[in-house]
Amino acid sequence: MIIDHQLRFSNSQALTATAVSENVIDLGYADADAGTGEQVYLVLHFETELGGTSPTFQLELQGSADNSTFNTVALTKEVTEAPADGLLVLPVPRHNGRYLRANYVLGGTSPTATVSAGIVESEQAWRAYPDALDKVE
Repeated sequence: MIIDHQLRFSNSQALTATAVSENVIDLGYADADAGTGEQVYLVLHFETELGGTSPTFQLELQGSADNSTFNTVALTKEVTEAPADGLLVLPVPRHNGRYLRANYVLGGTSPTATVSAGIVESEQAWRAYPDALDKVE
């Protein structure tokens, strides 16, 4: 997964309540295709474990034509557990308006999280597995 700095919504953003991303992505023109004909993804990385009492977290992708009025165009299901190094992946719809931002919805008592998020071409799917082969000596 290659991350482009100009396609980052957040970089180690500390959250203690519902908040919007540090950055807004400008696609350059009205009714822009976020993936230029290809499927792209919003990937959120939990840098710390979701904390607090009974915490909940939901990621919303919001779009706008004027960079002031944003509407939710895609969202994840609500999660109640998010380990450090956990990922949430959300396919980005093709037409969302010129401007995109992430909205992080936190619930529970004193919720906390530190996240990084951005748009990438493909989701991280590689995993390391233990060797399943019998060792012959």
